[in-house]
Amino acid sequence: MSDQPLEEVQERLNNLWTWLNEHGLASYDYADALSSSSLRKLTAKSWFAQRLAIQMVKRMPINPRLLLGIKPHLSSQTLALLCSARSWQYFGNYEGVTEETVKDTGTKLIADRIVCQDDLLWGLKLYFSTLESITNIQNI
Repeated sequence: MSDQPLEEVQERLNNLWTWLNEHGLASYDYADALSSSSLRKLTAKSWFAQRLAIQMVKRMPINPRLLLGIKPHLSSQTLALLCSARSWQYFGNYEGVTEETVKDTGTKLIADRIVCQDDLLWGLKLYFSTLESITNIQNI
């Protein structure tokens, strides 16, 4: 069996890691439409309008987030997946992946927690819509 596919996967993972580091690990969430203050104001009184706004931003063929003032943010899910991937690479003896790179990713994940009394939580730190109201998890 050739090592060519394995080397290609490793190269792609390294390219992805480089891109993520260049962007501070920040990205958009597919359901972050209500992070726009203008969309929140327009849809504040209607659960249906909130859901419609989320779906419209999510499914548009172009990315309207910059026009709506939605900024990329750090995602706990992304950090958890990266931590897992880096650990897998470390134990697979991938070139360039050291104990320090795994530790750095884990440290970022721990720092991205939500402190709620004595518990540590991870989750979406963006606005979302429920049947009752619009909520920001950081305000709970």
